[in-house]
This record gives sequence, structure tokens and C-alpha cells, in this order.
Amino acid sequence: MSIDGNEFSGPESDTSAAAYFVEYGYQTGVQSTEFDQSNYYYDHLASSIESAPVTAPIATLCNRYCAADTHACGITVFGVVGGYYKAIKFDSPMQTLIEQSRYVTSDRAVGMVLRRVSFARAAGAGKKFLISDSELQAKSACLAEAVAEVRSQRN
Repeated sequence: MSIDGNEFSGPESDTSAAAYFVEYGYQTGVQSTEFDQSNYYYDHLASSIESAPVTAPIATLCNRYCAADTHACGITVFGVVGGYYKAIKFDSPMQTLIEQSRYVTSDRAVGMVLRRVSFARAAGAGKKFLISDSELQAKSACLAEAVAEVRSQRN
């Protein structure tokens, strides 16, 4: 498996769980019991999320709200937004006016990612959140606090 240009070779079950998580995140209903801290690729993926330019808004959010546990925050946000192909879409809305490199670390980009995580809905579940407060708390307590604050402002 290749993560951020680096090749890794772990157990086959870990490889398939990580590949599925990278592709879909939590969007298909798999709540990552197969992809957690015990997975061979967990730390590699978390480090890539923290350092890759395309996931800078996620890294910035996690550094701001979860400096003590950026790995858990990054993996959780990455999963909730829907995996790699959704995570790389937090771009500057006006790249001719605001450079991408400046935008991805801005308050606006962080707010956009945090709102996306806070209000992500399970497919076909109406008002049910994709990830419950207790599940979010178990995955990343500091992220759960930030999400609770955003959700409370909406009510």
C-alpha cells in the first residue's frame, strides 16, 4: 500500500481495512472497528494527513483544537468527511483572489471542515448524524468538544 508516496507492507487484513477507509471513510456506514489504532497503517495515515498539502485544512483544525492528540483527530475528521476524495476538496472558493496555500490554513477553511464534521449525516438516515456524540467522544474527545460547540450554536 502506498500512502503519500511511501510504500508500506502490513498484514493483508490491515491493508484491506486501511484501503477501504482511505477510499470511503465512514460514509458507507463502516464505523472503523476494522480501522483503528491497532491497524498497521493507522500511524502512517495519520502522519500523512498531518503533513500532506491536500489535507492541510484537516491538519490545521486538529492542531488548533486537538494539539495533544492530532492523530486521532485527523483520522476521525478524514473518516467523517468521507475519505481521501472528499478530504482533498476543501479548496479556496476563489483561487484567483485567495491563494490555495493561504486559504487551506485559514480560519474559514478550518470552520468549513468543522461544520462538515459537525453536521455530516448518515446516508438515508434523515436527521441522524453520521457519527454519534458518544462515538465521536471515543475516537477524539477534543474534536467531540469542538463539534458539540458548533452543534449547540445551530440550535
